[in-house]
Amino acid sequence: MSGEVGGALFGETRPRDEGGIRSAPLDTGVFVAVLLLLALGASLGRHGQPEARAARAFDGAVRFTVPAGWAGHEEEHEGRTQYVAQLPGFDGVRPTVIIENVTPEGGVDPLFADLQLARIHEAREAEGVGYRVLHVDERASFGGHDATWTWYAMVVDPPHADPGAAVLPIVVVGVDVLVLTAEGEAWQVRAFEPAHDSADDEDELERILATVRIVR
Repeated sequence: MSGEVGGALFGETRPRDEGGIRSAPLDTGVFVAVLLLLALGASLGRHGQPEARAARAFDGAVRFTVPAGWAGHEEEHEGRTQYVAQLPGFDGVRPTVIIENVTPEGGVDPLFADLQLARIHEAREAEGVGYRVLHVDERASFGGHDATWTWYAMVVDPPHADPGAAVLPIVVVGVDVLVLTAEGEAWQVRAFEPAHDSADDEDELERILATVRIVR
């Protein structure tokens, strides 16, 4: 018996007979080939994802480090240009950053900030159910500009779900940042992702937005 076990451990291919059933040890060459293929697949997966990179938007007015694996681009939305960065995926709510210049044509007046924050709240309430403001912070951000950070949570249906369909809702954690620059411009920076049931949700979004700079 010890000879048979030893042969199996050291990759001999001599078959053995046990109770009339012939069996062969695992072919060492096949095993090694499988390991090599798995390692190659993992390497290709890592190299197939884009690395973190510096991006510029709005003719250089905004700088942002796009996280590794994310994609970013400018697009038109309801008559305005947005910079959108997302972690690609096929379903669910994807981690997303949206940056937009919201300066009104007539310039920023003393009532603009309050009215814009009210419009932001209305927009979020229309996107899901159970919209709730978690807390509001006011601090210099994105290069020393005055900014109001509104952290929120809400429940949304998965993207592309049919109205009334029986689907598992998604809890989303996000932040809307209204930025007023000394030059009289107004910017809105938004970030959100699915909640992970931990205190790390806000920290993760903070780390991503820490690379945003508004340079004019």
